[in-house]
Amino acid sequence: MKRTLCTTLFLAAALSACDSKSDDGKAQAENAAASSVASPQESTPAASSQKAVDVYQLDIAGVRLGMSWDEATAAVKEKMQLTDKDIKPEPYPNKDEKTGEKIPSYFTFKHSSGPSDDVTVHFRPDYLHGQPEKRVVSSVFFKKKKRSQEDVAEMFKAAEEKYGIPPVDKETNGRSGAMFSIWCGDGCDIGRDPTLLLVSSTIFITLNLNDPRYENAIKEQERKDNPPKF
Repeated sequence: MKRTLCTTLFLAAALSACDSKSDDGKAQAENAAASSVASPQESTPAASSQKAVDVYQLDIAGVRLGMSWDEATAAVKEKMQLTDKDIKPEPYPNKDEKTGEKIPSYFTFKHSSGPSDDVTVHFRPDYLHGQPEKRVVSSVFFKKKKRSQEDVAEMFKAAEEKYGIPPVDKETNGRSGAMFSIWCGDGCDIGRDPTLLLVSSTIFITLNLNDPRYENAIKEQERKDNPPKF
C-alpha cells in the first residue's frame, strides 16, 4: 500500500477543521500562520511500513467521530476530569434552517494549562447516514503551541504509542523541520475518508480527527435540493 503524500494538502485539510466561526477570530489567524512550511517537493516519505486502522475506533480526549453532543461532552468530562463549566459551546450559533433553533456547531475546552493547548469538537447534521435531524461529531481538532523540538518528539511518540506504530504514512521536511503523520484505512483519500492527522509546523502542533464524508453528504444534499435551472 504505497502513497505519495503532499505536505501542503495535508496541512490544508488539518486546518480546515477550524474554518467554522470563532468567537474572536484569533484561532484562524494562528492556524494560518501554522501552515507556513516549505514546498511539498522538499518532503520525502519516511515510513518503511504501513498499517491501516479503523479511524472510528480512535479518539482525541475521549471523543470519537460519530458521537452525539451528549456522548462527546460526557466523554470529555470523564477523560479530562472536567465539569460542564469547562466546556464552552459556540457562543453565537446560527439558526438551524429547518427548525429555527440556535444550535451550537462546536464546543471547545482547554486540554492543559498552556495558552494555546485547546480542543475544538465540531458537529454536522448526519446526512451521511440519512439522519439529518441528528448532529454528530464530524471532526476533533487539538492545537498545541510548539515550544521546542523535544516537545514535538514527545507528542509524536505519544501519538504513535496511542494510535499505533507505525502510522499509515509519515513525512518530514528537512529544511523547515515540519513533520506529519497520518492514520487512516487501507487506500484512504484524505478528501473523502476518515483520517487522523498529526502535524508539526513552524508554530503549532495539531492533531485532527476528521471525517469529510459528513460535509460531503451535506453538499450532495444541497445539490439535490437545488438542481440547475435555466
